Amino acid sequence: MREVKEETAVRLRPETVTPFTVVHEAAHGYPEGTRVRLACFLAEGDGEPAEQGEIAELAWLGYAERVRCAPGVRLVMDQLHERGMLG
Repeated sequence: MREVKEETAVRLRPETVTPFTVVHEAAHGYPEGTRVRLACFLAEGDGEPAEQGEIAELAWLGYAERVRCAPGVRLVMDQLHERGMLG
């Protein structure tokens, strides 16, 4: 929750944070064989997202734009789409 606030200016509501999925995938932009583990959560938040900290750009992406994302994020978007949570 601290990272989300520091990097996007959105304050997550702690009582709404729930686990969504964990994906293991190739790390985008790293040597072959390097992998990432993404633990993903769902939550409600307050505030308008804004670039802060390490974030240089924010964009709202739908399922059709998933090709712009790293492989692990694509897997998360696939799961969101399958559950009707991402159009």
